[in-house]
Amino acid sequence: MFWKLNQSKTILFVVLVFLLAEDLGSNIFANAESIECNTFWTSPSYWTDNKYRCGGKDKDGAKFIYSCKWCGRGDGKFSSAYDCADSTGKVITTGSWDCDAGMDQDDDNKDRPIFCYRYNATRVAEPYTCKSRHLLQQCPLDLCKRVTSK
Repeated sequence: MFWKLNQSKTILFVVLVFLLAEDLGSNIFANAESIECNTFWTSPSYWTDNKYRCGGKDKDGAKFIYSCKWCGRGDGKFSSAYDCADSTGKVITTGSWDCDAGMDQDDDNKDRPIFCYRYNATRVAEPYTCKSRHLLQQCPLDLCKRVTSK
């Protein structure tokens, strides 16, 4: 009986640790063999040969672009940005805003340098400008091919 009670406490503890880690935004569920799209990413389209594009800079500052069969965060969340406004400049949210159709950046726009693209009801990507990134898109390395570097 004591063993069963102890086992139940252990299982409960493990479940609570995972729930707490997920709630705090931990990357405990992130894919270690992924590319982080820290500059831009695009959804598959005719112009990208129906593949995702993932761009960024590596730890040494070298630019990269990958073409990927699939992209998605290991924790199941969308890439996102903070404090976003629509095309008229109306602030939509000051919190996190999912970017399910892509992200890009405009270094010349000091106030809202991040573009967050979201699909509307007819699957057209609409642009929003945001103050900062939140969660970056991730693409599994084994599903990607490096197409350029500068």
